[in-house]
Parts: sequence; C-alpha cells; structure tokens
Amino acid sequence: MMEIVSKKIPLRHYLHMKMHELIKYSTTLFFPLETPEKKFILYGSGRTGSTLFASLLNEHPSIFCDYEIFREYSAPNILFPHRYLKIMSTRGLKNDKAVYGCQLMSNQLKNQPRVGDQIGFLKKYEAEGWKILYIKRENVFLSSLSLYRAYQDNIWQISSKNYKSEQYSVDIDHLDFWINNRLSYQNLEKEVLSSIPHLEIIYERDLENSDRHQETMNRVFEYLHIESMPVVAGTTRKSSKDLRQDILNYDELVDYLQNKNMTNFL
Repeated sequence: MMEIVSKKIPLRHYLHMKMHELIKYSTTLFFPLETPEKKFILYGSGRTGSTLFASLLNEHPSIFCDYEIFREYSAPNILFPHRYLKIMSTRGLKNDKAVYGCQLMSNQLKNQPRVGDQIGFLKKYEAEGWKILYIKRENVFLSSLSLYRAYQDNIWQISSKNYKSEQYSVDIDHLDFWINNRLSYQNLEKEVLSSIPHLEIIYERDLENSDRHQETMNRVFEYLHIESMPVVAGTTRKSSKDLRQDILNYDELVDYLQNKNMTNFL
C-alpha cells in the first residue's frame, strides 16, 4: 500500500504553538471561564463540505463557529484537550456571539493522543448540553479526489479569489490510499455516533446545491434553538461537473473505479 507522508511540523513552529497553548492555560488558571450557554460541535472528516457548512453557520449573527481547533499543525499534541476546548469556547462571548461552535474532525481527534476514545469524548459534551452536528459526504470517491487535489495544489479552502480551473492527471495509487482512508473514517464516525444524539447533514442532499442552503440551515438553526436567518455561502466548487473535462487520464480512472465497484460515484 502506498504510504502518504504527512507534512512534518518544523520544530520552531511546534515550540511556538506549544508556548501559545501554555499561555492559554496560565492566563485562565485563576479566572472563571465565561462561555455561551449554547454550544455545538461540528463533527465529521475533511473534504465533506465542513468548511462550507461552517461558513453558512457563521452567517448567523449569533453564531461564532471556530475553525478546526484540534488540527495538528495549529494545535499539535494538545496537553489538556478538555481544558483547551473550554478555553476556546470563550471566543464566542469575546466576539459578542451568543452561540459557540467548533469543527472537530474525526481524523484530527484520532491524531491527538490525549483525546482518547472519541465516543466518550463527544458523549461528555453532549451530556453537558452541547449539540452535535454531523457533516457527511456520501460520495467517497469525490471526497477522496478533493483531498487528493488539496494535497497536490496545497489549497485547502476554495474561494472565488483563489479558484482556477485546469486539467490534471490523477495518480491512481495515491487516490486509492485516500479512498481507503475515507472509508475507514466513515466507519469510525458511524461507530462513534451510534449512541450519541446528533443532527446529520449530508453534503449531496443538503449543501451541494445552493438552492438547498436556506432550507438546510433553517433545520440546523431550529436544532440549535435559535432564530432562523438568511444565509449566503462564501466558497465555490473546485472542479466542473463533468470530470472528463478536468482529468487527463479519465479512462484509467474509470477502469480503477470499475474494479472498486464505485462507478456509481462518477
């Protein structure tokens, strides 16, 4: 199996981020942490529409939806994950928002050694009144292709400013790694959420078509017990609808998907 080498965190950057983490703990040690009454966790995995979903949540004037706060590069090897999350949740009131949320990706939780069991981790917060929003993308192939391209182009968030359309070839072995990776995390997420109340948002059904955004977010706002507000997305699609226009070795890709019984995802 092909091994994908993740980006190593430079020592200087690691020490810098650890210093900031320790400052967070020390400056809040002797003071009560004021957090919004309403809080939520956006759970899922990368390249499933989580950035789009978060941007729609942040359209609401009462919501502060944080970035991926356990992302390894910005928060490596967190010493006290529960304390860290509580400190981060103070950002809601600091930004004059009545609701705080954050993205917690299943792969990032797994890469934080002190988080431990994800079921127990999420159950703790659900029991404390946090709402769990789950973002899922059913098309594993397109999710994996999106991840593949993000690594290739080193562009993780797409907007109209940095979007460009150009043809490219797909390394099939590389793609196969990411498809297997996505399938494993889908299974993990299914197991984690099997006993935890949550609201499921499916990218293809709820977010892919912008005409569905308002209806979807009305359902989310109702789940969070807040007033509905109009929303507009700030991200864009990275590839065209017809992959034949984008992928130079499209026929080779089709052969691979046929062998994987995944041609229904094209």
